[in-house]
Amino acid sequence: MKNKRNAYLIINIILFLISINPLWQSYLDNIKLIEIVLAYLLIAIIFNIMIFASDYLSNKIFNWYEKRLKAKYTLYEWLGHPYPSIDIKKRLSDKKNFTVEEFEENCNMIKKEISLELRDLKGWKSYKKYLELKINSPRFPSLLSSSQSILIALIGAAVITFLNFSDKSNIQLVISYFFLLIAGVGLAKAIDLWSSIIDRDRFLLVLVNEYIEEKENEILQNEAT
Repeated sequence: MKNKRNAYLIINIILFLISINPLWQSYLDNIKLIEIVLAYLLIAIIFNIMIFASDYLSNKIFNWYEKRLKAKYTLYEWLGHPYPSIDIKKRLSDKKNFTVEEFEENCNMIKKEISLELRDLKGWKSYKKYLELKINSPRFPSLLSSSQSILIALIGAAVITFLNFSDKSNIQLVISYFFLLIAGVGLAKAIDLWSSIIDRDRFLLVLVNEYIEEKENEILQNEAT
């Protein structure tokens, strides 16, 4: 939540910075200051509403798509989009009583939560196989790479528009940046989401491998005694 607030703050700062020139030009054109301020506030309010709406709708659409996919699931489709034996998001999302700085303690807490559902090594090895397949899949890296390329192209377009602002009216400039910012925010959110998914799966695989190794060592020690 804190990261999301910081992101919205940065976006609004960027909106203000790119609006300085059009606002100044409007002031030089003898438009009343109160009208300029009200126009900017109106644009900022609409822009923030659209950001919140796009964030809310994207989450709703994603959840709807997941439910629809599960409702029409076949074994053949499962091959291309397997589901894990544990819903790690559902199990960990309500866990808020932890210390961010306690890395090792948090790792142990995650392993403990997983072990409440995966009660034997067979389940853990099955989950390990799922994570390995997901990490080696090109799906999310391809989406991440494509989004980064498009975002760079949008930034380039924004710079070109800024350098040629004298050829455009103030309204055209504001509208251009308005839509560029919306697209840029959406792509940045997608990049952050896919990066988090990739990092989370890699982290989980490390913890799963660690747990399996610990349990296998315990079994060997018990057999030796």
